[in-house]
Amino acid sequence: MHRQLGYRGLVVGWDSQCCESEDWIAQAKVKELKGGTRQVFYHLLVDARDWEYDAHLPPVAYAPEELLLSPEMESEGAKSWAEVYGNDPLQHPYLYILFLGMDGRGDYLPCRQLRDKYNVQRRDVYRPGEDGSMAPQQPGQ
Repeated sequence: MHRQLGYRGLVVGWDSQCCESEDWIAQAKVKELKGGTRQVFYHLLVDARDWEYDAHLPPVAYAPEELLLSPEMESEGAKSWAEVYGNDPLQHPYLYILFLGMDGRGDYLPCRQLRDKYNVQRRDVYRPGEDGSMAPQQPGQ
């Protein structure tokens, strides 16, 4: 969630420091931030309900770490998207392209291309009573 603008978003990538042009940096006033351009910047899919519709500007953002809140990470015991925001999933036109869906815990599962690009292992969490196998369970198992 953006600290100043209040929109909800889902991280789809990051840069170890700002990779935008000097014009963009000046317009976004990045140099006025404590971390300036030398902090992690995140690529975000912004929930379409939190973004004013503009056919020429899709609901995506590039934001510095210090302007983002992560309630699901900052709270006592890491919580899932669903535990923080409820069962109402993020609404975004690119969501189905970049994510496979949600795991049993309610976290989004990135597609293989995102996992490979950022060297992130797949992590599956199953709902209680599920073991993750595709074979149907036989009675008494």
